[in-house]
Amino acid sequence: MMIDGEGMRTTMRWRLLKFGIFFIVAYIAGQRTNGRRYLMNAPRPSGLPETFGEMLRDAMRYWEPRRVTYNVVLAAIAVSWLLLTWPHFRPAFTLQSLLALLVLAAIANACYCAAYVADLAMQRSSFRDRWLRRRWGLWLAGTIFAAMLEYYWIADEIYPAAG
Repeated sequence: MMIDGEGMRTTMRWRLLKFGIFFIVAYIAGQRTNGRRYLMNAPRPSGLPETFGEMLRDAMRYWEPRRVTYNVVLAAIAVSWLLLTWPHFRPAFTLQSLLALLVLAAIANACYCAAYVADLAMQRSSFRDRWLRRRWGLWLAGTIFAAMLEYYWIADEIYPAAG
């Protein structure tokens, strides 16, 4: 199977897009060694929370600031698809497609809330101290999974139907 010049350029664009998204997520999740706290450093409260309300507040303090980054990563994928394939998506700009996009964004944010279930369960376990230091891994895995799911959904469901 021969790939023409345009097909080769498109393939290279998608490879660069995937690499760029991975790099952005890895950079945001990374830690620097100069002693300052960054986005993914978890607070380390000592002792077991006494009430469910305290555990929920701790979970919200950790997960809600990271929701912004999660949404930025997902928005970057959608905007990248749009910009890299602009002429193809032009006919898809309708009020109905905007409403569908808002519904999909709401579903993505509802799926983000699944982290609370795991977090609250782990806070009540004997692994609580370890979990508080390493729960950034759940955020990273969930964000990468959501990015892959979005990439697949656009490539397999939305892109063919837009043209």
